[in-house]
Amino acid sequence: MNCPFSNAGKASAQIVPETDITVTKGETLTLTCKVNEETISIRWRKDGETITERAIIDTRLDEKKSKLALTEFGEEDNGEYSCEARNKPGTVARSVVTVNVKGKASALVVTETSTALTKGDALILTCKVNKETISIKWKKDGDPITERAIINTQLDEGKSKLALISVVEEDSGEYSCEARNKLGTAARSVVTVNIKGNSEAPSSSSSSSSSSLEWYYIGGALAAVVFLVALISYVTKRRETVMGFAGTVEEPSKSVLEMQNMTCLK
Repeated sequence: MNCPFSNAGKASAQIVPETDITVTKGETLTLTCKVNEETISIRWRKDGETITERAIIDTRLDEKKSKLALTEFGEEDNGEYSCEARNKPGTVARSVVTVNVKGKASALVVTETSTALTKGDALILTCKVNKETISIKWKKDGDPITERAIINTQLDEGKSKLALISVVEEDSGEYSCEARNKLGTAARSVVTVNIKGNSEAPSSSSSSSSSSLEWYYIGGALAAVVFLVALISYVTKRRETVMGFAGTVEEPSKSVLEMQNMTCLK
């Protein structure tokens, strides 16, 4: 009697990447399970349970692979992810990786001075970051910041300050703060700064013209006052003269009358 036996090959499964991985919060987790030609089915699990409905699974046995994707990865998605490959006899091959989520770095530039400055003013910018940030870098127009800038970074306080004591027109541009987490993921915040030159001082000719015009008005006012005083003085003296003359005319008339009276007596 011939005893039946199976000559079916063993299924195999290998998740890529093979090592435990860390994903930044909010990003997409992508895992690929590679199998062999003996595999007839593939199943994904998380912590031994059927995978969440949020997962997007694309299985292609003809290409000997299955891909799992989780968008907007969060803390609740932390755990052990496994790929199970089965062959015809039902033999299972299993591959496992552990996935951890890390917070995303954040950056926000706050202006402590106006971003519309005049040559010689001070520019002060502060970049506020979160606890996931491990490094902060300042740039201007995409390039490393000028050596003139004073930068004070205090990660324990979650901030970095940039100061330019006396700005010039060449300091105009786009200032950015880049915050990175342990995974190297960067967050970027940008502010645009405009510097204008000092307004030009008035020329000596315009200054002289303005001064002359000012004295013209002052001199004209003084001349008017002097004229009025002189006019009042003249009118007053004229009135006194007229009155004096009238008094002189009256006195001779009296003398003539007395002489006439004496003549009559004789």
